[in-house]
Amino acid sequence: MKRFCVLLLAVALGAVLSEDGLAAPWCGTVGDTDRPAVQAGNPIRVVYAHAADAPNRSAEVAPAIAADVEAIVSWWSREDSSRVPRFDLAGVPCGAQPDIRRLQLPQGQAELSTSGNPYAASRDALLTWPLPTRTKYLVYYDGPSERNLCGRGGGSATGFGVAVVFLAACGGATTASTAAHELVHALGAVPQAAVPGACPGNPGHVCDSTGDLMYPYAQAGIPIASLVLDAGRNDYYGHAQTWWDVQDSAWLHRLDVSYPLDLQLTGAGRVTSDVPGVDCARSCRTDWSPGSTASLTATPADGFRFVRWQGKDCATWGDSPCELTVSGPMQAVALFAPERFRVAIAVSGKGRVTSEPYGISCPRRCSAGLESYEPVALTARPAKGWKFRRWSGACRGTKPTCDLPLNRAAQARALFVRR
Repeated sequence: MKRFCVLLLAVALGAVLSEDGLAAPWCGTVGDTDRPAVQAGNPIRVVYAHAADAPNRSAEVAPAIAADVEAIVSWWSREDSSRVPRFDLAGVPCGAQPDIRRLQLPQGQAELSTSGNPYAASRDALLTWPLPTRTKYLVYYDGPSERNLCGRGGGSATGFGVAVVFLAACGGATTASTAAHELVHALGAVPQAAVPGACPGNPGHVCDSTGDLMYPYAQAGIPIASLVLDAGRNDYYGHAQTWWDVQDSAWLHRLDVSYPLDLQLTGAGRVTSDVPGVDCARSCRTDWSPGSTASLTATPADGFRFVRWQGKDCATWGDSPCELTVSGPMQAVALFAPERFRVAIAVSGKGRVTSEPYGISCPRRCSAGLESYEPVALTARPAKGWKFRRWSGACRGTKPTCDLPLNRAAQARALFVRR
């Protein structure tokens, strides 16, 4: 959906500021790769985009972008004390700040100046980034576009979405209010249902209040602090109707409740999640909003193998990911083990010990490395004129077959005696 500006003013890009007129404190850098996130769950990634033949002014614009993010979070928490957008934040020396990434579009400025092209180009490029269906993007496009078009946004309520702010257009309208407006579009609003405040002939917006965030026209000089999030709470946010409610979005971070995921690692390996939150080489704890989903993947260290998941919320064997849906405190154990454990066999008397699967065939003393956590059956086979008496060590009893779980290195002795 598009948002237009009511009043057109020329504005110098270098003067893009936060709504109090001052750039927010900024000590980060704009990067080309993601940094570790400080919040768990589906992220809203912040992006600075420019044309292939345009200069990279990210260092100049980044403080204002960070100020917008701070203004949006502050305003949203005022409108709903239980939730805020889950922007992708990274830890930097001055605290947690937006992890702003740079996107150089493949097209030149002339091609991108055509109506809609900066949005389409950004959307198409971001679809190639990792995990697009679990990510929303807030893009600040630094380049030519329609002068009276402040931004454009769209996406699935449950998947990929993009909000683009056109920095060179829509003079006089604050970028924070435009960013929040387009972000709500990317979160799936306003639904195409016959919402009470729908704008005739302008789908995706509401017209029951000019102070509503989703009013279709940006008003010059009106800060985001003067707007409201769904004026009647009956169109797109916090309503009790049957259509999509942005308040239920998986991209909102809960302020009123969260649940811990206690992850224990046994052995050498690493566990990561498909969304930001878990990247642990040893036992760790992370906090998650209720309703969040995550897929945990276990990667063994060199010389180790992943055996299985354990714990009340994850119990699977083999390489399958652990699929979690957060509804309360969670516990999971990732069990890693050396690829092989050594089994040492000693034989007293005359006979032989063999194994299934094959690997051991001992008439006296021998050892072999067998795959860990794969059960092995040892069988004592007496020579002619001898009989098997008993096992000792890791095997016990008088039955000729001994089953070992092979969850550690093992030693066993087979005793044969004359008949």
